[in-house]
Amino acid sequence: MLLILVAVLAAPAPAPVTAPPDEVVVVGERMKRVRVVTRRDRKTGGTRCLVRRTSGDDGLDQAICEATLACAQTETKIEGMIACLNPRMAAVAQRFAKRSPAPEQ
Repeated sequence: MLLILVAVLAAPAPAPVTAPPDEVVVVGERMKRVRVVTRRDRKTGGTRCLVRRTSGDDGLDQAICEATLACAQTETKIEGMIACLNPRMAAVAQRFAKRSPAPEQ
């Protein structure tokens, strides 16, 4: 019995199976690169979003800006923005993962 256990433990582990990248993970990695800044116009009171670093997908950048602007209307503190943006960013990732397949590697 002990010999079987030792033999099993000494056997080399099977090579890990590399699965194709999940679309949500790919979109999430692209979303990490995006940097946006919101600016409020003092005269008009309007808020706009500026993309400082793009994901490479204008539609994705626009969706991130829309989510950011929606949260910026109600939140003034970073903790509130994070709490507001987390579910919105998850929804954006899901939507864009369904829209575009993962790139071939």
